[in-house]
Amino acid sequence: MAGVVLFTGMLVMYTRNRSAGGEHDHMAIEQYHQKTAVIPEGSSPPIGPYSPAVKVGEMLFLSGQLGINPATGMLVDGGTIPQARQAMTNLRTLLNAAGMTFDDVVRATVYLIDLDDYGAFNEEYGKYFGEVPPARVCIEVSRIPRDARVEISMIAVGDLN
Repeated sequence: MAGVVLFTGMLVMYTRNRSAGGEHDHMAIEQYHQKTAVIPEGSSPPIGPYSPAVKVGEMLFLSGQLGINPATGMLVDGGTIPQARQAMTNLRTLLNAAGMTFDDVVRATVYLIDLDDYGAFNEEYGKYFGEVPPARVCIEVSRIPRDARVEISMIAVGDLN
């Protein structure tokens, strides 16, 4: 049996081996990684008690990004597509600060206020990925913080070799 356990500040990978009679249960810790917040200089500060991104080993968990211009702290004007473009710029800043790119993204979650924007959003979103885009979920929601039109979160995995 193998698994992953997240302790405060540490990710532990373990395997559990039982003897044939089930009398002994041995757990061997294979590796661990510290949890580190990624907060690039000049980025928009979080609007709540969370980190913009957290790196654990070669994995990067990026919090949902809105179309907030870090220079002004305000949502960009123009609706869903300009906000999506700014959210992707903010995500790129976080990825780059962790030494990654959009090519390292394996999962994305998108929240849209209106699924009527789905086609236009896909056209903009697709510009950021190469031949193998990440797995993705897109959900219509009734409201996003700051009354944004779109929010995007991601998971990226760096080079494991």
